[in-house]
Amino acid sequence: MSAAVKPSLHAKTALSPNGRVVIPAAIREEMGFAPGDTLLMDVEGGVLRIESYPARIRRIQREFATYIKPGVLAVFLNEPGGESVIPILDGALLSTVNQTEVHTKMLDLGAMAAHAWSRLQSVHCEICFFTEQQARIAAELLPITRPFGLSLGDRACLALAIDRKATVYTTDRIWKKLDLGIRIEAIR
Repeated sequence: MSAAVKPSLHAKTALSPNGRVVIPAAIREEMGFAPGDTLLMDVEGGVLRIESYPARIRRIQREFATYIKPGVLAVFLNEPGGESVIPILDGALLSTVNQTEVHTKMLDLGAMAAHAWSRLQSVHCEICFFTEQQARIAAELLPITRPFGLSLGDRACLALAIDRKATVYTTDRIWKKLDLGIRIEAIR
């Protein structure tokens, strides 16, 4: 039995004098674009790609699924609960320590460095340098977090949230037992 193949859509449009392009209705409908949606654009190999933020996350999940094992980043792997983070991922805070952990894990699992880094960058998180203040907080969290087995990366994440008064989203439910004066959301 053969699978049905959806025909490709093709359209021609013109660039206006002020640089705007109208996406034809048939393509907007096929792509699921709605008025007010944020669309992301990339140029790779001379080809312009336009996609919605959820579509980009789904594409990255498919690409990373061959490299990353469960537990590294719920959104990239489409793990349970990962879908709840997608709407807030654009502009979310990510410590350089945690960025290093994710990139290292992808490389360790066989991803090509440039490809892994490019995909990690395409999520559009706000990358936050690990500051002296966060280093102090992370170190001082050790006695509180040791019974729960939290790593330096975990504590760096918490230190960033404490420093920036941000909500933490985690797959590790045990973090909810921590009383750190910040909101901690377990996504599964």
